[in-house]
Amino acid sequence: MSTPAYRMRMPRNIADPEVTAKTADAGLLAPVRRRYELHPPGVLYLIITLFLAVGSINSQNNLLFLTFGIAIAGFLISGLISGPPLMHLAARRVAPGVAHVGEPAEIRYIVASRGGLLAAMGLEIRELTLPPGDSEDLSVRPACILRVRPGTEIAAVSRITPASRGRHTLPGFSITTTFPFGLLRKTLIFEQAHEWTVAPRRITLRDIPWRRAGREGATLSATAARRGVSTEFYALRGYVPGDPTRSIAWRPSARLGELVVREQAASAPPKIWIRIDNPDPETPGHLVERGAALVAALAQDATQAGFAVGLGVEGIASLRPLVGSRQVRAIQVAMARLGEPRDPDALDAPPPGPDRGTLRVRVQYRSAGRAAGGEFRLAAEELARWYQGQSLPPEFRDPRDAIQLQGSSLARVMEGARRRIASLKRPGVAR
Repeated sequence: MSTPAYRMRMPRNIADPEVTAKTADAGLLAPVRRRYELHPPGVLYLIITLFLAVGSINSQNNLLFLTFGIAIAGFLISGLISGPPLMHLAARRVAPGVAHVGEPAEIRYIVASRGGLLAAMGLEIRELTLPPGDSEDLSVRPACILRVRPGTEIAAVSRITPASRGRHTLPGFSITTTFPFGLLRKTLIFEQAHEWTVAPRRITLRDIPWRRAGREGATLSATAARRGVSTEFYALRGYVPGDPTRSIAWRPSARLGELVVREQAASAPPKIWIRIDNPDPETPGHLVERGAALVAALAQDATQAGFAVGLGVEGIASLRPLVGSRQVRAIQVAMARLGEPRDPDALDAPPPGPDRGTLRVRVQYRSAGRAAGGEFRLAAEELARWYQGQSLPPEFRDPRDAIQLQGSSLARVMEGARRRIASLKRPGVAR
């Protein structure tokens, strides 16, 4: 069942004009359900109120009756002041398109009050309970709004830090307030499922491996068959007024009897074609994470150096070599899907031939030689050789190393305890 959407009227007071202009036509969502509940301070307050009621009835003390009445009034006011403003709230989430492992990504919420007399106060926006398996991979900080006046809308920002690569789902969010006395927790539930891609962790490589490959014989430049500015000849054409005189080809002009100019070929950017296999179920998870991060880092570094980067992953993606940040983002998104089941609709392009403008790099999960068939090979298993940092991130570590480290630490502790006991059993040793 789809969630009903409402078209937002232009508010009288705009808290964020830029956000309002972008989201007013998109419509806001109404809550699918509301929830009122007592939380620990409210329970304690209710228990004290009951004691006051029992004490005032038994003692017939006017002061206790007055105190009991004030306590009841406070409980009723707590629900009446903040309850009606929540009835007029509408909201929506603007989730990030692509995030990176270990980096906080902003989630923006738009909250609007469509009427009423009182302002909604002390709002806290949280994501709903995540599906099993995802809750351990996400770190979410709630967004807070101090006040939403009637007829206005407010933008609030939360931060979510994913701890694993892949595609995650946010099922919905809630708006909660305990205003004014913190006795009742009033919650609005909004269902807005959103799936977004989490790319591999961005890492910095100490020594770019494909630059060494270029020194080993791969040609990292080529000349394209199109006009441009370079030192290589492309074609002759007729002289046009305004052409520089240094471009006139005098000998061909004398032979043809008219002025012709020389056009130069455009230098195409050097190309790098990166290939990585979709891992099989037996491939260790930490090697898959290393391979995905290594490919993304190579693409980022090569693009910054002016290379056109292409990518081939069987059953996932095939991207022809291009230059620019969009290509880097496309490769990062493809690496976020590494390890997923094969997509039958994905087109697998064969790797390019050994032309002098393309360096072929193959990223493997385990070491298997440096070069074969004109390819330069990199092993995810050897990522520590190029990783620039103090220690590898958690997802890159081999779980067996942690178990062995724990085992060796425990063995050292046990050995120390055994020696201490042995020394205490020797005669003449003070205890």
